[in-house]
Amino acid sequence: MEEREEIHCAQFPGSMVGQIFADQIEVTIRHHALESGCFVVNATGWLTDEQINSITQDDKLRKALRGGCHTAIISPEGVPLCGTITEGEGMAIAELDPALITKRKRMMDSVGHYSRPDIFTLHIDRTAHTRVRSRNDEMFDQSYAGLPFSAPDEENSSCSLSSRRTVCDYWTPALAPPAGAAVRDPQIIRR
Repeated sequence: MEEREEIHCAQFPGSMVGQIFADQIEVTIRHHALESGCFVVNATGWLTDEQINSITQDDKLRKALRGGCHTAIISPEGVPLCGTITEGEGMAIAELDPALITKRKRMMDSVGHYSRPDIFTLHIDRTAHTRVRSRNDEMFDQSYAGLPFSAPDEENSSCSLSSRRTVCDYWTPALAPPAGAAVRDPQIIRR
């Protein structure tokens, strides 16, 4: 919304959990259109009976793969501009009037006069970052807030513990720490 979109293209998987999912899609795309003051063009996937049967032979699962489709075009006022496609292939076609964007934003401009930049600021860092890092990267060579930490035990790939920080090879918060390990600081770093 902050980038003042005029047409939002959305896509939901569809063919999931029946009518409740279609209802949720409708609410979601209409709300987005209203709040951002833009047109929303939404497409949902749809599976044929043949496709569903190729996925599973279980009747309960086949039932869960039916329905849940809501392909539509919504105006900035939250109004559907064409017939909703709820099953099968089809085309949603509507004429978009850009004046509706201006009209809606005069009523509620969520990134304009309603955004309150005097009390709330959002900073987005759009620079590229590495998602996966080696244990030899600089982050493991630095202390945590100036506190020392122990290095991993290379020979047996176990966790090395210190009273300030824990560095583990194969430990996630969902699993208990190794037997006998006393973790005093919940700060865990996975490598």
